[in-house]
Amino acid sequence: MKKYQIIYADPPWAYGSKSCVNNSKGKEIKKLQKHYPTLTIKQICNLPINKIIKKDACCFLWFTSAFGEEAYKAMRAWGFKPIKIIFVWEKITKNGKTCQNVGPWTMGNFEYVLFGTKGNMTQYKRKNNIPEKIRAIRTKHSEKPQEVREKIIELFGNLSRIELFARQKTLDWDVWGNEVDSDIDLLGVK
Repeated sequence: MKKYQIIYADPPWAYGSKSCVNNSKGKEIKKLQKHYPTLTIKQICNLPINKIIKKDACCFLWFTSAFGEEAYKAMRAWGFKPIKIIFVWEKITKNGKTCQNVGPWTMGNFEYVLFGTKGNMTQYKRKNNIPEKIRAIRTKHSEKPQEVREKIIELFGNLSRIELFARQKTLDWDVWGNEVDSDIDLLGVK
């Protein structure tokens, strides 16, 4: 089984009673399960990510503000020490206005990327001046800005990397997910 130094993941969090707006058709409210299959935090934590990472590795894990605690829990379960929220994505419309999603307490404007490491990743770090804020257009439901992948490569260079829960192939990245021709069989890892 191939092993990686960079894990980039956007888990399909199971929102349950947490609100979600279908942003592809106006204001129609639709549960996330109608967009794609979701996973519970237990299912996410039980994925054998620790079996596909090298001695020195890092993880970039997407989450929304409703899943902060779960993101830290998943990262630890996968074998990483959470370090910081490394990227904050301000979602904007094609007209440059801030997107606002319905939430139980406040309007959701941002998504976050939690960063964690295993071993000694500082030896691979190439830059110290990468901004954490990303202001990019929200496109299809759950699609993340390409800029994040580019910043990861700026930060660490050409290390072995995989995108988990991928929805499309990306040049020079291995991928795994149920919407793409996967490069590994993660569920077959023992």
